[in-house]
Amino acid sequence: MKDYDRGTEHFRGHRPNIEEFEPWRAILASQLKENLGSNQNTSIEAVKILAQVDPSFATRLDNSIRRLIFTFKADLDGLSESDPKRYVQLVYNQDAIVDIVMSDFRLAAKKLASRVSIFQWLRVVGYLRSIEKGTKEFHESMEKQSEMLKKVINP
Repeated sequence: MKDYDRGTEHFRGHRPNIEEFEPWRAILASQLKENLGSNQNTSIEAVKILAQVDPSFATRLDNSIRRLIFTFKADLDGLSESDPKRYVQLVYNQDAIVDIVMSDFRLAAKKLASRVSIFQWLRVVGYLRSIEKGTKEFHESMEKQSEMLKKVINP
């Protein structure tokens, strides 16, 4: 999910038109759907564990995951050509749902870790910070790759 978020954020930062953006978004969305499917049992188990600690938050997380799965079932490729305004709104909605689910996952990890010990909570917080640091590194590496590609295409 973080790869989808990082990738779409990177490409949107360059203000591409829909024809340039959609192929990349579709690849990232496909990878996200594949990961959601392969990690489905882990997510279900995590929600069950969370339900023992905080049932209402577990319900919220379960609903967020279901919303995420549902929103990525849409065929945005065809919509990008037939109704660009609607396409833009749906991509915006997908991004907002990804942000909500990632925020819920971070909060769930912190809640569960805090139940174990302060040291576990600190480890989780450190891990979450390293993920955010990875986002900066991701953008830097994408910029370097983009520059290399430009040199190859336009020597």
